[in-house]
Amino acid sequence: FLPRMDFMESPHYEDKFVRIDERGVEIFNFHFPITASGMKDMSSKLVTWEEITAVYTDEELHLTKAAYRKWGINFGNIWWALGESRDASRVKPFSNVVLQTSGSLRKGFEVETSSTEVANTIKLGIEQYQATHR
Repeated sequence: FLPRMDFMESPHYEDKFVRIDERGVEIFNFHFPITASGMKDMSSKLVTWEEITAVYTDEELHLTKAAYRKWGINFGNIWWALGESRDASRVKPFSNVVLQTSGSLRKGFEVETSSTEVANTIKLGIEQYQATHR
């Protein structure tokens, strides 16, 4: 079980793929190919609490094997951060979480623990952010 969030503490959850803290959800190795300067962005992606409109586990989305990518966009609208074990050849990919933001491109990433617990931690963070920023 992941701890209840208190926006004065940091981090709320962290593994080698993601960090959840008072700023939002930082996805490591997001590797979006082009930035405003035209250079490859090989860093992390911070998705602030304000930007997140919904969070899902891959099970909730009923993703098929074709929906997963080791890195990059799938046939749908999920941009996957670089992952260690996510590809179409695996019978059951690693635990994954997908964030919906106001943009059309969703952001997907692996987690080392239960995707349901991480998604619930993010949902709690969204609720607490909204409660304190109204």
